Amino acid sequence: MSLSQKISVIIPVYNSGQYLAKCLMTVLHQTYQNLEIIVVDDGSTDNSAEIYTLLAAKYPQIKIIRQKNFGVATARNTGLRAAQGSHVHFLDSDDLIELTYYEKMLTAALKANAELACSGFFFEKTGLSCGREKELSGKILATTADKMDLFNNKRGGVCWRYLYSFDLLKKHDLFFAEDMPRAEDTPFTIQAVYFANKIILVPEATYFYKHNPLSLSHISRTPEEETLIKNKEYLRILKFTSEHNIQNLITI
Repeated sequence: MSLSQKISVIIPVYNSGQYLAKCLMTVLHQTYQNLEIIVVDDGSTDNSAEIYTLLAAKYPQIKIIRQKNFGVATARNTGLRAAQGSHVHFLDSDDLIELTYYEKMLTAALKANAELACSGFFFEKTGLSCGREKELSGKILATTADKMDLFNNKRGGVCWRYLYSFDLLKKHDLFFAEDMPRAEDTPFTIQAVYFANKIILVPEATYFYKHNPLSLSHISRTPEEETLIKNKEYLRILKFTSEHNIQNLITI
């Protein structure tokens, strides 16, 4: 099996200068090197631009796109439209991945002919982990019930746990909902998980989810904003599950 496929790593950036250099270095020093690193600056006003500009001058695999502040959903979509790889991964700019992450994920996906590979993770704030369970390594999910069970459990709805076949995303025209800038993962991910022919579990590949109190996902919201976000997310998921008759398999 030849690992010649290019992986497009899409990194939305918004005022993440405190974390960005470490994030980028964990990608640049991967054991798998056929990567394009798409940095989408979503209107940062801190020193983020200085950091990624310096690194891009040294590492040609970094591509920079700058846009106004539209939110992480739009930034990810911008990255998707620019991506040229056979596989796609979404990496948050304040998070880290282990240095063998892409080698493990791509090797597993190609060996199983799976359109999605799902990694383990470690949540810094709580110590919650879905990594290192050896009994799950290499398990293939192909039935709708099994795939939806993954989606329901242990952060199965977050987009950053998956390495996506770009053909899967193109075939089903999958993009993030730009009217949901703070709860965009779940409606996107449920579609990818449902449409994938197979998903392979790779718990030994670890994504390190940092807790950045200044990130968009942790910005304080009013009760009214929180309700609006939850309602949009719920209705989007309900519409999809109703259209595909899988309401009984989903817990939301």
